[in-house]
Amino acid sequence: MFEVVKKWKGRARLYFDPNLRHPLHAIPSNIKNYMQKMSQLCDVVLTGESEMNALGLSPQAGQTFIVKCGKKGSFLMGADGEVRFYIPSTSHVAIDATGAGDTFASAYIAAEMKGYPVKEAMEFANIAAGISVTKFGARSMPTFEEIENYRKKMAN
Repeated sequence: MFEVVKKWKGRARLYFDPNLRHPLHAIPSNIKNYMQKMSQLCDVVLTGESEMNALGLSPQAGQTFIVKCGKKGSFLMGADGEVRFYIPSTSHVAIDATGAGDTFASAYIAAEMKGYPVKEAMEFANIAAGISVTKFGARSMPTFEEIENYRKKMAN
């Protein structure tokens, strides 16, 4: 993986979501090291708050470092470790959070690819994750139109 990332660095925008599926209190040191190294090589990091802390991830200069906090929303962290801005969660009532973090990450990337600036892409991703928790199962990502309709409704 590292060779592939190095090959594409500077040629394509690289995204990293640790998506850790290991008990946070018992992460082997080699896994921590690999995750830290991969995080440092990528342009955008989309990490959960508990993953960030457990893996010792930190933002690099010039990197977009987004921390997903579930029902608490998300925030952008600068290279100095300071929160640049916070995006609150939506008011959706959760029935199943399975896949919400993956929904956030994919919605963020989709919004960024549509040309949204970071803050708007994070708002879009928060809405997507908010809608996804109102449905059962991991395949609960809303459509682009559902997210946009919710954004318009909230703007009014």
